[in-house]
Amino acid sequence: MAGAMERSVIYLTTPTSATASMWRIFAILRGTEQPWWWTQPFWAEGRQEELRTAVPPTDGAFIMMNYPDYLNPSLNLADYRFILNMRDPRDVLCNQYHWAQQHEEPDRKGEALEAHRARIVAMGIDAYVLIPRPTDASRAFRRVREGADPADVLVLTYALLCARFDLFVEKACRFLGVRELNADQRARLEAERVEKLGSNKDWIGQRWSGSDIMPGRYRRELRPETIAVLNERYGETIRFIRDIDDPSVRELYEI
Repeated sequence: MAGAMERSVIYLTTPTSATASMWRIFAILRGTEQPWWWTQPFWAEGRQEELRTAVPPTDGAFIMMNYPDYLNPSLNLADYRFILNMRDPRDVLCNQYHWAQQHEEPDRKGEALEAHRARIVAMGIDAYVLIPRPTDASRAFRRVREGADPADVLVLTYALLCARFDLFVEKACRFLGVRELNADQRARLEAERVEKLGSNKDWIGQRWSGSDIMPGRYRRELRPETIAVLNERYGETIRFIRDIDDPSVRELYEI
């Protein structure tokens, strides 16, 4: 199945957006081991800035890019096909608050890391999500959406995965040229439904507390006045995601 692809597929995704769950689903559909996390060595070796000029392989690879800001702006988009996963930035920020209290950091170790985590906890989630972020992850998505052939771009979002799982799989199958799923694939896909994640040993929530499985956590965790600031700050991005997402889940992007 993977060998039939003439061009590489770049899976462009915002962080903490069911990235690993989708990654597993794509591997199941393609009948392969986990797809190639091409960017990982750049980060592991502290060479992430090189990603801004790096050119991913164009022939038949399946590549995850989970830091959209680092996608080379000079890429010839016609050399690739794209799967785009964007998540409501208000939810992403809430996720990152919980993630930052647990995740390892290459430039902090031991007591310095523990002190950093303690500062985040003391800050509280409302103050944390309002820290100015200088970059806009939607830029890379907009460039792909506007510059690539529409036939080469599939939008598969966190909201669609959670709220319309079967439609998510159906769209992915069409894009990847998967005509029929065998019994083993169907069984493995069932384990990826949000209702089944509690017993899925591979779900990130088994290792990190604070993982969630439905859109809209910001409404449960943030004060109304914080949400109002985020709506103003990220309104254009939220509307962009809503407009490119499947009509069946657009109501989830309330502003």
